[in-house]
Amino acid sequence: MLVSALFTVLIPIMAELGAWGVMICRVVQGFTQGFFYPCTHNLLSRWIPLSERSRMGTFVYAGGPLGTVIALPLTGWISSSSIGWPSAFYIYGALGFAWTGLWLWLGSNSPSEHKTISDEERMYIEKSCQTSKNRVPTPWKEMAKSLPLWSILIAHCGQNWGFWTLMTEIPTYMSSVLHFQIASNGLLSAAPYFLLWILSFFFSYVTDLLINRKICSVATARKIVTNIGLIGPAISLIILGLIDSSNRGGVITLLIIAVGINSAIYCGYQVNHIDIAPNHAGTLMGITNGAANILSICAPLLVELVVT
Repeated sequence: MLVSALFTVLIPIMAELGAWGVMICRVVQGFTQGFFYPCTHNLLSRWIPLSERSRMGTFVYAGGPLGTVIALPLTGWISSSSIGWPSAFYIYGALGFAWTGLWLWLGSNSPSEHKTISDEERMYIEKSCQTSKNRVPTPWKEMAKSLPLWSILIAHCGQNWGFWTLMTEIPTYMSSVLHFQIASNGLLSAAPYFLLWILSFFFSYVTDLLINRKICSVATARKIVTNIGLIGPAISLIILGLIDSSNRGGVITLLIIAVGINSAIYCGYQVNHIDIAPNHAGTLMGITNGAANILSICAPLLVELVVT
């Protein structure tokens, strides 16, 4: 996070060197941010019991869309104000430095390393999470043959393809097709992610309810919400393609619904790595997230080929 924050601050400076300067900053940021999801999964596997996994996993990962909700309109406002667009990068970089300091001060790798946790809570978490305190060899061959892992990988790739297509193209669509100004464009582009953030808590509560009351198995619950989170947006986008762009209200409504329903994945495949292999959750997330992010790069490029 520290390196990512540093290169965020450097973007306006490097932009004076041209597009390559910005690209260098973004590549470094992408490299350093690649550690986030595996590290977060590792922490969740050590800290969050199964009975709370859907809700707490969602609470953590839904922070990303919440950041989008704040950053899109705020960046639009800053860019159109007298202080200018470079200030946005300085502000976000400063926030990154502040977060790093808070994490180094308050964070712990596991309950056993936390300085202020009670013995009762520590024992409860360690018993519930069932992760080994000792280093466990990574079973690479078993992973390669694991059908559940392949299923998560396919779901993750499909999710990233759609999510990052929308994330990168919604502002352009709002500006070029619907002809919104930059300030209102940022606000409207953020609206779908606000609904995503809100609905994520509903889906996570229902998922934990299904699991804790044994209405269905953990695997079945994950499959249900994953299908809702992936198929629901697909249907919305198909309908969106049939609506005339002059119907701006209908278009925006469908975009908001498509992104909002996608929130179900946070309590679906997104935390399923921890269910199937809690001792290797970070490694599994690194594998699926790495593959999925390759498609995140390809998806906007394909959109560019199609629309031009």
